[in-house]
Amino acid sequence: MEYAVDRRLCDFPGKVTANCNNITNIQRVENALDKHHKAMLRQSFVWKFHQVRRMQFSGQIIDNLLLRLLKSENTDELWFRLGDNKVARFSLMEFIIVTGLNAGNEDEVRPKIQRSKRLLNKYFNGKKTVTPVELESTFDACTTMEDKYKLGLVYILETMLRCKHHKTSIDVFCLDVVDNIEVFNAYPWVVGVL
Repeated sequence: MEYAVDRRLCDFPGKVTANCNNITNIQRVENALDKHHKAMLRQSFVWKFHQVRRMQFSGQIIDNLLLRLLKSENTDELWFRLGDNKVARFSLMEFIIVTGLNAGNEDEVRPKIQRSKRLLNKYFNGKKTVTPVELESTFDACTTMEDKYKLGLVYILETMLRCKHHKTSIDVFCLDVVDNIEVFNAYPWVVGVL
């Protein structure tokens, strides 16, 4: 297997940065909720990422891994050369095992879900696009605890798990589906797995 990155780039200093400096958002959401909704948050699928807030991002490790990235025909896998003859694979399957997220074919599941535009209409005037900044300010201003909890779940999903840049749009589908908490927690947030 050949390297995915031109080896000449190894001679140049690089810096890996992350848009996902939002790992404290789960704590922020928890602190804004009442006792009942905190308990619900702890039962949600996003709570497994509560421990991530203690991890430190290492750009050097990511940079070194990327320089060892190998070309692969399978777009669901990353292969790395980690020594003279050692090759390691990280695929969607390993990602699912590590994160514990539900996986499935989104194209099959999404059309079957009954969508509610209630949150989108009530808090965002039915807009087609909502930015993470708008979601955050709406979450902060929300006085209805049930809605605050649901907006908080979407806020965590979009800013922590999906690492949306503050100027990009969130997937408003999340606002539609979060009104049914059971469906939201069971939804296959990891897609493309057979």
